[in-house]
Amino acid sequence: MDNFLAGSSRKIFFTGIGGYSMCGLAQICLSKGFTVSGSDREISHRTRQLEEMGVKVYYGHSASNIDEFMPDALVYSVAVPLDNPEITRASELGIRVTERSYFLGAINKLYNKVINIAGTHGKTTTTTLCALMLEESGLDPTAHIGAEVSNWKSTVRVGSDSEIFVSEACEYNSSFLRFYSTTAAVLNIDHDHLDCFPTIEDVVDAFVRFANTLPDGGKLVIPSFDRNIVLFLKLLRKFRADAGKEMPEIITFGHKTDILEGKIPTYCLSDYKLINGYPEFDVLRNGEYCCHAALVIPGEYNAMNALAAIACSVINGASPEACSAVLARFHGADNRFNLRGSFKGTSVYSDYAHHPSAVKAAYNAAKDLTEGNVWAVFQPITYNRAIGLFHEFVEALGECSCSMVFEVYTSRETDNKGFSSRMICNEINNSGGNSIFIENFAQLRSVLSERVRQGDIILFMGPERMEDHADMLIETGEADPD
Repeated sequence: MDNFLAGSSRKIFFTGIGGYSMCGLAQICLSKGFTVSGSDREISHRTRQLEEMGVKVYYGHSASNIDEFMPDALVYSVAVPLDNPEITRASELGIRVTERSYFLGAINKLYNKVINIAGTHGKTTTTTLCALMLEESGLDPTAHIGAEVSNWKSTVRVGSDSEIFVSEACEYNSSFLRFYSTTAAVLNIDHDHLDCFPTIEDVVDAFVRFANTLPDGGKLVIPSFDRNIVLFLKLLRKFRADAGKEMPEIITFGHKTDILEGKIPTYCLSDYKLINGYPEFDVLRNGEYCCHAALVIPGEYNAMNALAAIACSVINGASPEACSAVLARFHGADNRFNLRGSFKGTSVYSDYAHHPSAVKAAYNAAKDLTEGNVWAVFQPITYNRAIGLFHEFVEALGECSCSMVFEVYTSRETDNKGFSSRMICNEINNSGGNSIFIENFAQLRSVLSERVRQGDIILFMGPERMEDHADMLIETGEADPD
């Protein structure tokens, strides 16, 4: 793939070009002088944006799309089945076919400094912050994000040179093992993607292997506070020793009390407090004042995301002053605790939280912002996760004063294994909690109309469709839904 990307006039076809990552990769390739085309099942603002850039987008997947465009390579994501007619036709014609993560890994190697940010939670927020901090410092990074960023009106920022590349590094299907980094960050390690990682030890092993891709002289940013980080470091040291490689430079982040291997974090919070529900603190670097942070996004977890972003950006040339400036005006990437509007005097937020730990964190962040009730509206993503983390979901949602839960959302499973979200609601209620199984939007609106009071917060959590439901709720206002 490296030799292929070294070309200057090659043609690349993206199957599923409307996806967050895929549309961003297409834009990066355009900036590198490649001819780009692709297909998607439906029109979206992302495909329209690509069309405005001169990209030919085919709607619907067909072998004829390949015959017409005749690419030199086809890139697909794991969401695309291997029997897709475009993949089949490209293979028949001897066209190079590669999965998205391998392609992104090849793009990594076009840049001198590559910052890949991994972790079970917080990747999008931290990666966006890191890129904005580098940009604010007068550097010119290219950034690849798993959500849309309002500053760029896109999922990517395309720099004018090949100096710095910043990207999310997703652990699903171990895709981040295909990437190349000079700086790698691990924000946290939690048990998720149970279809890929049956045990937490499997998850830790994957993150160790990701960190082990760092070359000699690479930098590794890790949390001092994570419960799995001691095992992570033990295994990483063994991997590096067995391969005859030096350990990367370790940069840690956390509270001053988060002691790891006898040391306080390299970057740590000091004088942490909430101002009107939002975190504010000083950042110390090696025990000395680095900068002040006054966030306009809530939650202690976002304070940790901000700290990790400061670490990643400063060690790659950003100024502490630029970091402070970015944090003072950053209101979040798309669907990461965004204020959508209001309904009956109630603030409506949406967040991608889809893991029990993230649900707890988002709910607690919402509680910091109001003295009223927080109404949690949630949809689990995949039956595998909902079943495997059933008790954790019951615990997390059971802490909510009231949770409203939709049926499981899935795009890649064909068997629900006899499971329903209703089981989560029943277990919460049997344990003395308050949970309602929601069958459709009309029911949700009816329940909320009867119960919410001015000053409350409605928090939608889960897949992109929950963001859509939040907007629908706001739009209906006092009127009856269709």
